[in-house]
Amino acid sequence: MDEIVNEPAVAYQKRRYTVEEYLEMEKASTVKHEYFQGEVFAMSGAGDNHNEIFSNVFGEIVQKLKGKPCRPYGSDKRMNIPENTLFTYPDISIYCKD
Repeated sequence: MDEIVNEPAVAYQKRRYTVEEYLEMEKASTVKHEYFQGEVFAMSGAGDNHNEIFSNVFGEIVQKLKGKPCRPYGSDKRMNIPENTLFTYPDISIYCKD
């Protein structure tokens, strides 16, 4: 059976948003959006193959990080890269305590 995965699309009218506007919209939203240089994009869904790969990789990372000051997070943890204004929800991110 073929899976249909929607491609990301611009979520709002084609205009530039400030970071503050994006963060306020995201608080009230029931779906996740990415932000890049003033544009806001709706996130697409993932298929079964993607989720299976994520689960396998995430499990391996958890094992490798045991006893270390770093923790992996799934796609519900938003990441900000200030150098290019990106706010995104990566499949996996790793945050380490100082």
